[in-house]
Amino acid sequence: MAKGKAKVNYLGRSGVVMPQTVPSWDFIYEKSTVKSEKYNVGDRVVMPDGRVFRYCKSVGACYTGQLNKFQSVFSTTSGIDYSALAEGAAIGAKSILMTNQGVIAQTEDCMRGGWIEIKTANTDAAGNQSGMQRMIIGNTADASVAMTGEVRIYLDAPLDQAVTTSSYAFSIGNPWNAVSADIEPTNSCCGVAAVYVSASGYYHWEQTWGLCFVTDTNATLGKVDEERQLIANRQGSVAPHDAACTEQHVGFIVNDNASADGMGLIMLQICP
Repeated sequence: MAKGKAKVNYLGRSGVVMPQTVPSWDFIYEKSTVKSEKYNVGDRVVMPDGRVFRYCKSVGACYTGQLNKFQSVFSTTSGIDYSALAEGAAIGAKSILMTNQGVIAQTEDCMRGGWIEIKTANTDAAGNQSGMQRMIIGNTADASVAMTGEVRIYLDAPLDQAVTTSSYAFSIGNPWNAVSADIEPTNSCCGVAAVYVSASGYYHWEQTWGLCFVTDTNATLGKVDEERQLIANRQGSVAPHDAACTEQHVGFIVNDNASADGMGLIMLQICP
């Protein structure tokens, strides 16, 4: 993987009316343990019908017809814990130097598409530190065996404040680089896999927006008047959004649910 910024593809956008020869999106339904040469993790594809997909990498099985979740990127793939910078940087700099904290081996560009928070000496009236947030477009590798070497992190935009070795930062890798199905109640949903993924290490596409099917385990959703909004439950299926809800909103029911089978189509609303 090389340094770079994420891209979005609008399939068939060249004309207002779709031509007879439409672009192929067969690639959405492919999976591989080898990353596509055309796409990087986190890249976004927008379909003419409004569906949105993100290019992801699995850290476990991922399913169609049910919600998959973001896993802890910091503990599984990449990121450097909150620590002092290894060197200062002036206004206008587009990279900073951090020291790895011995938790995860940082390979070249493993944090591409991730985020960094850089704290500065500026504070508000309450004493809260101000900072800068930037997207990570690449990084050097930490070559030390102990995983405590220096790592240069490249930013998507220049610094607007100078930093010193007394400044602190926290970096986290691309969240789309660690997705899978699980029942962990503290993880948030990322989308619905376009194809079934059996194990860790598979590059694939997760639908994050638009019409799709998601499991209604009890075939009861939508049968209460005006019960339309949906939240995620920990089994990867969906549940009604009631007044006491604190769970993640994931969309709304589309069909009328008049049949005994309950909910069918939903409008997925995770990441547009």
